[in-house]
Amino acid sequence: MSFRYPAGLITASSPVNANYPSGVWTPRQALPYLQNGVWGQDQYFDQTTLLLHGDGTNGAQNNTFLDGSTNNFTITRNGNTTQGTFSPFSLAAGEWSNFFDGTGDYLSVADNAAFDLAASDFTFECWVYTTAYNSQYNCLISQWDTSLAYRFFFTSTTTTFGYYSGSSQTLEVTGQTNNLNEWIHFCVTRSGNTLTIYKNGTSIGTKDITGVTINNASVPLWISGLGTGSGSINNTTTHFGYISNLRLVKGTATAPPAGGPTSPLTNVTNTSLLTCQSNRFVDNGTANSGTGFTITRNGDVRVTPFSPFAPSAAYDPAVNGGSGYFDGTGDNLTVANNAAFQLGSGDFTIEFWAYFNSVAVGHTPLSMWATNQYQFSFYTSSAGVLSYYLSSNGTTWGIANGVSCGSISANQWIHVALVRSGSTFTPYINGVAGTTTTSASALHNSTAAVSAGSGSSVDYFNGYLSNVRIVKGTAITPPVGGPTAPLTPITNTSLLLNFTNAGIFDNTGKNALETVGNAQIDTAVVKYGTGSMEFDGSGDYLFFNGGENFAFGTGDFTIEFWYYSNNTGVQHNIYDSRPASTNGAYAAIFKDTSNLINYFVNGTPAKITSTTSIAQNTWYHIAVTRSGTSTKLFINGTQEGSTYTDSTNYLNPANRPVIGAGGFTLGNTPINGFIDDLRITKGIARYTANFVPPIARFPNQ
Repeated sequence: MSFRYPAGLITASSPVNANYPSGVWTPRQALPYLQNGVWGQDQYFDQTTLLLHGDGTNGAQNNTFLDGSTNNFTITRNGNTTQGTFSPFSLAAGEWSNFFDGTGDYLSVADNAAFDLAASDFTFECWVYTTAYNSQYNCLISQWDTSLAYRFFFTSTTTTFGYYSGSSQTLEVTGQTNNLNEWIHFCVTRSGNTLTIYKNGTSIGTKDITGVTINNASVPLWISGLGTGSGSINNTTTHFGYISNLRLVKGTATAPPAGGPTSPLTNVTNTSLLTCQSNRFVDNGTANSGTGFTITRNGDVRVTPFSPFAPSAAYDPAVNGGSGYFDGTGDNLTVANNAAFQLGSGDFTIEFWAYFNSVAVGHTPLSMWATNQYQFSFYTSSAGVLSYYLSSNGTTWGIANGVSCGSISANQWIHVALVRSGSTFTPYINGVAGTTTTSASALHNSTAAVSAGSGSSVDYFNGYLSNVRIVKGTAITPPVGGPTAPLTPITNTSLLLNFTNAGIFDNTGKNALETVGNAQIDTAVVKYGTGSMEFDGSGDYLFFNGGENFAFGTGDFTIEFWYYSNNTGVQHNIYDSRPASTNGAYAAIFKDTSNLINYFVNGTPAKITSTTSIAQNTWYHIAVTRSGTSTKLFINGTQEGSTYTDSTNYLNPANRPVIGAGGFTLGNTPINGFIDDLRITKGIARYTANFVPPIARFPNQ
């Protein structure tokens, strides 16, 4: 008897080889690795951006929402509100990154002595995943403007630390190959008189800087970009891609470990700045009196659960939670009026996590009001400011009329709370108290419904909500930074929306998918696991705002899934990232009327067409991979058609890809059949030659 690793066989001599080469083991050889959970893990899970098993309850979709309180109130869905696994807890603290699109995206921190390097030792480091190179260079950190100090930047062939000490000087390492679409750890240290640049834990260049004192700048510290001399950023120097775990330590020089850090960076002694690693824009260093510096977001930088650190455990709703997605056009969830929501004059706590796609005026994440039936509302009263409103008479916001909870910015998770303790109302943003209101008045006993995602059928919220909880009778002061785990139904909980009831959910924790039509779980026709995703050929598909995690750029990628067709001679669009009525740098996979699988990009004709004809009522493993400039199509592990020489800079527009139907004409040529174990990997070509198709469900971690 022998054991096989589901993602490929491994040898007895090298059981934890990074590439898992072929081999067969005896039970005795396998036992230690089975016991320690080595098998069943995916070495590329950190770069997996979508994993749909389709396991669950027969007929389950993503449009049924449940109240997690003991009241079990009925939740009414309006519009196309959906839910999924993207949440404030998708990844553990430290395992996040920030995405910069290369055009006006940067973070800034006000000037502080903690950033003045002078003649002291220092360590600057971060992880970088670059999707493109700017016309000049990609700058990671700088204090470089009319007052010159330092900058650390790179191109495809050079890595440079520049500094000013009476004149502009550099340590420039040339002849590098800084690849796109892979995580690279960069580090620069000063230890005494020696300046050293490291790449992935290896020293690539040194310089003697005896007697050098680096100039102290009077400008902000910028992440992604170089100052222009007028307080703005030069767009030819901003970063394209992701930055994770950026840390500046003043006073200590520490060489990184070989290969780079294997776990998130922490707030070590002398840390001046630690950021780009959380579910929000925050400094986790303690140079600023232990509270961290304020990080200002500029452009449309996004917090994203994509990093060099894969989660150590599989997705668990109790640990990772979920969210509801509201597209800003008619989406909300309502709960019928009930005495449990009549907050009166007693203590209460209203709280939720929100990820705003827009912080323009007019977004209402949570409210309880209708005409002449006001009670409470949270509303972006001005751009970048979330305010709260409270009514004692039902017709005016007589207790609090647009009182600021605090400043907010888009594309990050923000914890919001409003707490009444006695006669004092206190708002909190990420556990930090805002302007209080004092009133002995009771809140109006409104007859309106509670609405998540809008006001009174107006002011629709655009973004994600998570862990919406109303507690009547208890004042709860949130922790600084917000809760560190999904909320639970504690005593006096009137309502809890934790959004963990999706039928088709993403095991990477990155996405919330809408089940359009009656796309659903089926437990009768299954390849692996307990279910598959069923599409009946009439208006069924999966739809979601995939974002940058499905824009492959010029990098490697893998799109793979098991496919089962109920009919022949009919075209099925299986995967389509094209926007409406647009061909171009967008990937699409479909079965044509001759029952052949086609890979489509940059207009007709198809770039690859299979020779194998897809039979009815049969499971097929289909994979499209790009390695370098070679894109290949595989069916059941065998390459089909010719290799496509592919230098496409792949894009992914808003609300794409579409799974189970077309994107060019949304919903056209839908599947009549099933998909199981759909997995997308960004930056990795999992298959470059013929292979044995997966013999088990893909690993969840």
